[in-house]
Amino acid sequence: MYKAIVILFSIFLLSIPNYAQVKQSKLNTSIPKTLQPLNCEQPLFWTAQLAQYPEGISALYTLIQKNLRYPALARNNKVQGTIYAGFIIDEKGFIKSPQILQGLGYGCDEEVVRVLNLIPQWVPAQQNGRNTAIKYILPISFYLAI
Repeated sequence: MYKAIVILFSIFLLSIPNYAQVKQSKLNTSIPKTLQPLNCEQPLFWTAQLAQYPEGISALYTLIQKNLRYPALARNNKVQGTIYAGFIIDEKGFIKSPQILQGLGYGCDEEVVRVLNLIPQWVPAQQNGRNTAIKYILPISFYLAI
């Protein structure tokens, strides 16, 4: 069996610095900081406690590797490279709004979105003791065997 797939994961969850532009508001000093409401209109990039995949990051890599298939069109055209996928982990720990931030085309982008939709619930991120939505950027590499 010709094994044309060697998928190298260079997944660095949040290893690439992601900075959200957060507007600083004047806080009422009489209210303890932990009791102040969060502005959750926009997902955060960084929180006190990040969202975590329940079985650990190695299990996430394994899940992606087992389910990701190299598209035939990409394989036939020898397309290789890294796709950067962004998604939101909501307050309940579910992946929402998966999108391709930088893609390869040839069916690879759609395959990454398909696999992201298979990932089960995470432990949600927390800020000030409350669950909050957070953005993740996940690089996934496609490389053909030599």
